[in-house]
Amino acid sequence: MNKLEVLYKMSKAMKEKEKISGTVNLVGVSEKGEFANITNNFEKDIKNKKMKVDAKLNVNTDELKAEKNVVKEFDFGKLHEAHHGKSEHHCAKGHMHGHKGFGNKFEKLEFLFKTLNDMELSEEGDLKVITLDIKDILKKKKEKMKEFHRNHEHHGHHHHMEDGKCEDLKEVFKIKHAIFKEILSCEADKAVLRLIIDKDFTIKSVEVKSEGDKKVEFKADLNY
Repeated sequence: MNKLEVLYKMSKAMKEKEKISGTVNLVGVSEKGEFANITNNFEKDIKNKKMKVDAKLNVNTDELKAEKNVVKEFDFGKLHEAHHGKSEHHCAKGHMHGHKGFGNKFEKLEFLFKTLNDMELSEEGDLKVITLDIKDILKKKKEKMKEFHRNHEHHGHHHHMEDGKCEDLKEVFKIKHAIFKEILSCEADKAVLRLIIDKDFTIKSVEVKSEGDKKVEFKADLNY
């Protein structure tokens, strides 16, 4: 079985899942010490757009130093609308400048084909393992994040959530943003993604290990 067939069957199997639960762990370390530590036990009801989290978040960066424990259930559909709804205007505006889109589509397509080509498929017993060096993907994420912040500052936009009951989640987003920004600021010598896929073609776990001036380890163990 080749990697495209595995990816197709995995996508099909994951699309049919109505509920996902699991544990997420992330640890980030720089020469100054540990700058990030996240543990989250979650349950996600995709069909009804409900999610439960039991998270412990700790960040220690130049931008933010904070520690937060969050045990909460929320409607992630409404949360997504509140957090991203205003981007519709900018998307519509972006479509008016179509002269940039054609070349950009081929650039994205080229990057997709390169990513597929770089993927490696192996087997460990009944499990299939997809391995990919994501150093270039992180680099592109870094460029997009810088562009986002330039536009954000230029237009003077501020993310907000209308529901005053979401103070805990606002703090979570703030901490996650600070950690993500710190991760993207590092110069990675190597960053490897491993997808462990079971015999039913569902994702059993996701692992990322990055090494360089900062070391990052991420793991998500999933249940259905």
